[in-house]
Amino acid sequence: MNGVVTAVRFVNLFAAGLLGGGLVMVLLGIIPTLRTFPAPVDHRMHLTFDPLADRFMPASGIVAGLTAIALLAIDSDRTALGVAGYAAGLV
Repeated sequence: MNGVVTAVRFVNLFAAGLLGGGLVMVLLGIIPTLRTFPAPVDHRMHLTFDPLADRFMPASGIVAGLTAIALLAIDSDRTALGVAGYAAGLV
């Protein structure tokens, strides 16, 4: 069971990290840049963004949530702090 838990934990951390990195990039890189332009230019630039650029983000959020739930169910060596961390992450 330990190998399965390790694999699920890796997938969980990878998906959560991918989602978090994408959100930080948008928050700290794209939004401040777009706010420097007038509203009509900002709107036109936003419309030209490729919608496939962030297609992985919803899937990453779903995978991170499902694997966190799975870890709560299958990890027999969990600690109270670990359970609290996964539960907080799900909220």
